Amino acid sequence: MRNFDQFGIPVFGLKPGLRRFEFEVDDDFFKSFESNPIQSGNYKIIIDFDKRDNEFLLQFGIRGTFESPCDRCLADIRVPSEINKLIWVKYTDKENEVDFEDDIIFIEKETHWFNVAELINELIILSIPIVKRYDCENDLNPKCDFKVLSYLEESENADAPVNDLLAQALNKIKGR
Repeated sequence: MRNFDQFGIPVFGLKPGLRRFEFEVDDDFFKSFESNPIQSGNYKIIIDFDKRDNEFLLQFGIRGTFESPCDRCLADIRVPSEINKLIWVKYTDKENEVDFEDDIIFIEKETHWFNVAELINELIILSIPIVKRYDCENDLNPKCDFKVLSYLEESENADAPVNDLLAQALNKIKGR
């Protein structure tokens, strides 16, 4: 994994208050993480950083797209995603006790920089939809592989009589 210094937020010595940090990530960012399910994407990240006496809040606003094969026709598509997430970061007095608990992260009081690169990557990965598909029939230049879609349509139509026979047989058993 590469060095992500540009994603560091200076937390030590900051006075309490609200600040905003903006970042952009692209293909190089995603490829820097080992075994990342996203290899190509572009996202804009806005973090509202609310520093308090014994903690700080990170309100993430992430918008962008990643590239993936369509689950319907296998064409490469850009899947949009949007993430809004609040994460609390609390200070601990115990040395070397860095812990994660749901949406709360515990760090040492002497931490000078808090790097958000891994959090950004994890939040984007968690936003990946289960089904990645794109209804592009109304686009001027649809990306769909219509040849694959025609095979799917043919197989659905071919199965219809078999399904009807099965339904009829089940209805006979039920006595309908």
